[in-house]
Amino acid sequence: MNKAYILKEYKKMGKIGKIKIFIIIISALLNLFIPTKGQEMGLVISTLVPILFGSLSVPFLFKFFWNREITSPNWDDNPLNSKKPLSRTQFGSYLLISTGISLLIGVGIKYKTLSDFGLASVSYGLGLYIGMWLTLQQKKCGEQKDLRG
Repeated sequence: MNKAYILKEYKKMGKIGKIKIFIIIISALLNLFIPTKGQEMGLVISTLVPILFGSLSVPFLFKFFWNREITSPNWDDNPLNSKKPLSRTQFGSYLLISTGISLLIGVGIKYKTLSDFGLASVSYGLGLYIGMWLTLQQKKCGEQKDLRG
């Protein structure tokens, strides 16, 4: 991607999308320049458990508890809008991934070690994103089943 393309896409973006980008950048910069070391949890626990929990909890919650509209999220959707909860999941996953990566880099530079909390943030963000994808796939399969039956 070149600079002109990024600027063109940024200009097309709505106010909500720009606010989301601002929040993500501020959070990432804070964790990059003022990292906290955190406690050691163990590599398997800090990566495997959050990704499994995130990827399984989103479809479970949508199937049994949230009777909301399941639509593919748009970046300009308001994450505080309760009618489209997948936009909240999308924003949360991007926020956790960017914060976790910046925390990994910041702790690596300052303390010369690996941040378990950064790993947990990245893996939970990826888990939420996988869960969002599974929810959309489940909806798509349900729509195809309704059309056939």
